[in-house]
Amino acid sequence: MTTLVLIEDHPLLQQQAATLLQAAFADITVIGFADAESALAYCEQQAVDVVVTDLSLPGISGMTLLERLHRQQPQLPVILQTLYDLPAHHHLARLLSASCLLDKANMASELVPAVRAALAQAAVKTVMSTGERLS
Repeated sequence: MTTLVLIEDHPLLQQQAATLLQAAFADITVIGFADAESALAYCEQQAVDVVVTDLSLPGISGMTLLERLHRQQPQLPVILQTLYDLPAHHHLARLLSASCLLDKANMASELVPAVRAALAQAAVKTVMSTGERLS
């Protein structure tokens, strides 16, 4: 079972993303949060396979969340989403090793492939760090 943490403060967008993901992945559990602090506390206590977060959140931002998550779990794939697709966001996302930065306007077409790619990349990193073979 794959566990995905989804942080989105707009309930309708959170529900839309969760619906897309649950339709695309038979073995996924989507855990939703409206703020980064709650999600961070959850990720510190539970095993998580991938995180999808909005950049603009109440309290700490998605970028700050990414930085804190990667301090604790450097291999954890984190996908960022924004309504404001600015070059500065892309630059910061690369610097902080985000899996990718998505424009929410394209969520329906980009979210599922981005999660698939992030999970595949995480699997390769795990194999490389443990020396296991892919089947």
